[in-house]
Amino acid sequence: MNVNYEVSFNYEGGIIKKITILVNVFLLTSSLLMLSGCIEPVMSCAGIKTYPRCAKFCTHNAVATCEASVQASIRSINDNFQRNMRNIQRNNINDDDDY
Repeated sequence: MNVNYEVSFNYEGGIIKKITILVNVFLLTSSLLMLSGCIEPVMSCAGIKTYPRCAKFCTHNAVATCEASVQASIRSINDNFQRNMRNIQRNNINDDDDY
């Protein structure tokens, strides 16, 4: 189901643009928080405190490899978040020039 919520308000300040920015920021921050380590570490079967998704591994090397993968995912999400925020700021600066 594809829903298009396009509204053609042309207020000064762009209310639709502000709503879009807020939704994007919410989605990005919520995904960042989910993967950033807000989850309490658990004990793996190797006896190491680790991320819940790495607890199933029973050797130190496997846990270390899994943790590296999780940390790479967190870095990637953070990089995407920062890139999107720069794009939003750039778009806002460009839009302010139009008024």
